[in-house]
Amino acid sequence: MKTIKELIAAFKAKEMEKKANELRAQFRVDERDGFVWLTHNGVAIIKFDDAVTADNISAMIESARKTATSFARL
Repeated sequence: MKTIKELIAAFKAKEMEKKANELRAQFRVDERDGFVWLTHNGVAIIKFDDAVTADNISAMIESARKTATSFARL
């Protein structure tokens, strides 16, 4: 049987993972007026130029998510 400390640690780990996933979901790539934008909670952060590839956009959104998670210390 698990000890109370192990149960508490497992609960905390699940909560941190949940918070990290919620934070990651706040970042989106949206299209508006013919431009592609990186947004966070509906607020535009970056407007991508026409020359930016899908791979670059994907890498930038992943970087933003990692940075936000690290900043939140999750």
